[in-house]
Parts: sequence; C-alpha cells; structure tokens
Amino acid sequence: MLSIIAAAAAAPTVTANGGACMPVSVLKQRMPTWLGTVPYSHRKNASWGYPTDCSGFVSWALNMTTKDGAPLTVKAYEWGSKVNSERIEYDDLRYGDVVTHVFGKRCGGNLELEQDDSDLGYVSGHVFFFDKWVDAQHNEFWAYESTETLNQTEACEKDKPAECFNHHVKKERAWVLARAKESCDGGKTYGNVTGGPQRVHADLLCDGGGWETRCVSDGGECTANVDCCSEHCFAGRMPFDPRTCASVGPG
Repeated sequence: MLSIIAAAAAAPTVTANGGACMPVSVLKQRMPTWLGTVPYSHRKNASWGYPTDCSGFVSWALNMTTKDGAPLTVKAYEWGSKVNSERIEYDDLRYGDVVTHVFGKRCGGNLELEQDDSDLGYVSGHVFFFDKWVDAQHNEFWAYESTETLNQTEACEKDKPAECFNHHVKKERAWVLARAKESCDGGKTYGNVTGGPQRVHADLLCDGGGWETRCVSDGGECTANVDCCSEHCFAGRMPFDPRTCASVGPG
C-alpha cells in the first residue's frame, strides 16, 4: 500500500550525512544495504532508525537528519517539492536521482483545499531511487525501492508486508512519464509537489567523486577512461559496455 501522509505545519531544518552533503560514492555503498533483507513497514525500525517504507529507505540512504542530528524521515511527497529537489527530464536521470508518485484529493484539477492559513490535508505518495539505465535508448532503468505494491514478488502478494523486501527492479519509461504529469498542493510549507524524475538538492547529495565522466568507444577497443573520448564514444555519468553501449552500472 502506498503511504498516505499528512502535510506538515512547518518544514524542519534537514541535513544529510550528519550536516554535510551525502557523497555519491558513499550512497553507492549504502543504497544496496537493505536489498532482499529489510521488509516494508511504516513503523520506525529500531535497528535502522527510520521506517522501512519507501520514504524511510530514501531518507536512511541519504542519512537525513534534523539540525540536531536525529534521524528524519522526509516523506514521499516532500521529495517532489522544491524544498528538497528540482524536477528534471526523464532522459537526464542519473544515479541518486529519485522518482516520485503523488496523488489524492489535493491533486490535479479537483483540489479540495482549505482557504485559510492552515496547512492541513493529505497527499499520498511514493518515492524510489534511480540506479542505472537498462538500455541506451532509456526505455527501462534499474531502481532501488521499498514497497508492498509495485513490481513485487508472489511471496509479497501472499504475505504483506512481512515478505515485501526492498528490491532492485526494472522500471519503464511510460510509467515514469505518466507520473511526471502529476501535481498536488502540498500546503504552505511545500507548495506545489510533483511526480516524476527529481534531482535531490546538492546540499543533500553531492559528487564526492562519484559522477566522473566515463567514455568508451563503440568498437570494443577502448577502456572506460577519458582518453578514449571521440565521436564514437558515449560520454555520460555512468560507464558503458564498449560492446553494446548499454549501461553496466554507476561510475
């Protein structure tokens, strides 16, 4: 079930990685940690310090905290706000970006909003991490996700949420582009929140040597380094298999 959360009265001061931005190189170590072992739950997990649902996973991976260093779960719809991220084009997705899904009564052309200064209301949401492209045409990509609903196993369907483990799963272009049309009112604090591809702010997720440019030739002779760059190379944020020019993982 996708989480339903209440819009907060005020956005807390948030930091990543204990006050410094989370380096991409560290995120690459953290992101697979829950894979296949941590089941979905809205409850705060004593071991991890966060709920083990979609937003808890993203918040844990980025080590989101309050200014005092306490674990802070940034809700799914909050990742679709300019408070935490910026909208990007689908084809610009790179490792560490997130995809959001927002919906409910405060969305689309049928907003049911209070006309006073309150920030009450509900926004339903989901969020997951982009990992890498499956193909050079960007028709599919791999994602890291905690959910009990989307692309889950038969075991999960039979025993929710105990058997609904964090997973590494393929996502399709069409699904994400449909989410990019979503728009909801997040109240005074978060303003307009959107679905689709989002780039986490640089003060929360920064390079740290993880996004170095890699190039390889399409002839199969070059290794993945800058010296190989030519008109026959793919220049991107991830290394590419020189035989197929398909993404094989983050740089």
